[in-house]
Amino acid sequence: MSLINNGSFTKPRNKNYHRQNQENNEIAVLASVEANHSNSCRNIETNVGVSKSQTQRILKKYKYKPYKVNIVQQLHPGDAQRRIVFCNWFLEQTRIDPNFARKVIWSDEAYISCTGIFNRHNNRHWYTQNPYLLRERQQQGRFGFSVSCFILGTKIKYVFYEHTLTAARYLEILQRILPELLDEIPLAFLNSIYFQQDGAPAHNSQIVRPFIIETFEDRWIGTHAPNRWPARSPDLSVLDFFVWSFLKNKIYLNVVHNLQELQDATVQAFEALQARPLIILNALRRITTLCQLCVQENGNHFEQFN
Repeated sequence: MSLINNGSFTKPRNKNYHRQNQENNEIAVLASVEANHSNSCRNIETNVGVSKSQTQRILKKYKYKPYKVNIVQQLHPGDAQRRIVFCNWFLEQTRIDPNFARKVIWSDEAYISCTGIFNRHNNRHWYTQNPYLLRERQQQGRFGFSVSCFILGTKIKYVFYEHTLTAARYLEILQRILPELLDEIPLAFLNSIYFQQDGAPAHNSQIVRPFIIETFEDRWIGTHAPNRWPARSPDLSVLDFFVWSFLKNKIYLNVVHNLQELQDATVQAFEALQARPLIILNALRRITTLCQLCVQENGNHFEQFN
């Protein structure tokens, strides 16, 4: 009889029941999310009893979206004020000369390792059938090298080296690289070139500082420079927020098997960057925006708004 009257063997539930049940599910899901914003749909299904698919529909209905956590450098007491001072100084220089960022020699060091970076969530291959792809990882017999990089406008110079960056090695690199960068600069513009370095111990040694002062006088940025570079501020350096990520995405496209292959891949990545001067200039212009964001956030983290 039920099949004849209702089209099914079971009697359908009253619509009011479904509406009330839906409202209860929505209240339970929203309460669970508000109590723990990192709660997953699977956990909600287990703890609340609302299916994963229904949970997703409820969250979508109420405009909830999943957001990623940003990993940032830890700031110490006093860092915020030093960041504000630097950013205000940089913004003032940019107001006077809109191309100021292109007249700074930005410098930094990084370690290039064979282990590389590989994110499975961002790597997909389309096939009609599962090819069961594999990617080898170099867990034993690791190798790598360090690289110092210097950028002035669209000109890039770099040096590979092994072991720790000592003061003597850093001075030797500066004595080699800086003349190459400054060689093609017209004499009329040499007095407008600045040099930037972070607070690495080798940068602040007594044998390095006289050479920088002799070359740039008071036109340099550093821990003990006339223009103080704020510690723990990779978000303000074009090499940190752009160059290294660009290079490593190129370097680690393929698996390397020895040190020479790794160095060759790094050279090719630098060549790929140098072949795109417009993207370098865009990154340099971005520094002004980042300084504005830093001041807006009172020297605190601003990457989440970038």
